[in-house]
Amino acid sequence: DSHDDLDNRSRRNNLIFFGIPDVQNETWATSEERIVSFCSEKLNIQIDSAAIERAHRLGRFTLTKKRPV
Repeated sequence: DSHDDLDNRSRRNNLIFFGIPDVQNETWATSEERIVSFCSEKLNIQIDSAAIERAHRLGRFTLTKKRPV
């Protein structure tokens, strides 16, 4: 079905990061900066923020959990 094909293509280049410190009211720009830093410091991968189309947290903020990015 063409709708399923479109859904699958839209998910093609997504990554989800877990365990990155979370703050309330984090902006997309801050999430992006955290991903760039995480990749550099923890994974030893240098990426440019221009390579990231969008970075955002999943779910609602709580004090007891770190939301995935």
